[in-house]
Amino acid sequence: MNFRTRATAVTSLVVLLATSACAGNVGSADTDTGQSSVEPVEVVITSLPPYVTKGDDGQLEGIDGGLFDAAAEELGFEYNVTVTDWNGMLAAVQSGRADVAVSDVAWTPAREETGLFTDPAYYLPNLIGQTPGLDIHTVEDLVGHSVGAINGQSYVDGLDGVDGVDLRLYPDSAALLADLSANRIDAAIMDPLVMVYQKQVRPDLNYEVVPLAPPTMDQVSEHPKWAVFGTQMIGWYAKPGSEAFVDQLNGVISEYWKQGKNASRIKDAGVDQVAPFLNPGTDWLNVYEEQRQGLDRPGDWVAPYSEEFDDEMSR
Repeated sequence: MNFRTRATAVTSLVVLLATSACAGNVGSADTDTGQSSVEPVEVVITSLPPYVTKGDDGQLEGIDGGLFDAAAEELGFEYNVTVTDWNGMLAAVQSGRADVAVSDVAWTPAREETGLFTDPAYYLPNLIGQTPGLDIHTVEDLVGHSVGAINGQSYVDGLDGVDGVDLRLYPDSAALLADLSANRIDAAIMDPLVMVYQKQVRPDLNYEVVPLAPPTMDQVSEHPKWAVFGTQMIGWYAKPGSEAFVDQLNGVISEYWKQGKNASRIKDAGVDQVAPFLNPGTDWLNVYEEQRQGLDRPGDWVAPYSEEFDDEMSR
């Protein structure tokens, strides 16, 4: 019998990660027939290894990048890639200058109002970077500390909802991690695997990565903005009006879940155990469904997850 477990494995994730290195027009892929036409899909990214980078051949690489590149091949469309910063990436999609953003973009209600999201290709647990010796492990532990985040990322709104946090905004991960390493801020919240990856390739950076325990459902009920500190839905963010294109991408993403292609991509990034990325547990799956049903998904929409990790997540 298929079932979901309630456990969330964020508390053990840091051990696993620390050991690893870690369009024209959307009509360019004809949204009725799926056939490729003259104009390529315009993809915008912010370079975030191991999630996504632009390869020397102009194709996307990494977890998100490799999955999208495979989707383009399967659906039969060409694409161009523009690399910019985080805010520029989101703005390009929201204004229609780009067709889709492929850069570890988490679903939020605010972003849903200004663009379209695919179903999640995977989920992303939270870690936090902190100066060595600080004992930050929960959202409440952030109170009284200076905490950095990248302007435009979903964590900003969540941190703004934590009274007593001295929030500092940065244009990109390099600037944020430089200040964290130099002890100009106490902690940083950003894309978890980017923090781990940068620590691996830059051992001179002086910070440690620890799990940030997800808030309880009671805490989320009392502080709705804190939901961003739970495991996040990661999908592809498309421009308004491209519903048919998103439907096509959803079809491919559904096959990735069945075939385990998302798991393979995550493992290729150096993560040995991928359970937290593919099965966040019953509580959070229920949250995702409550957030999206009747908003940008039908009332019977079910958040995808991998049943393969039911037993693993229960331990």
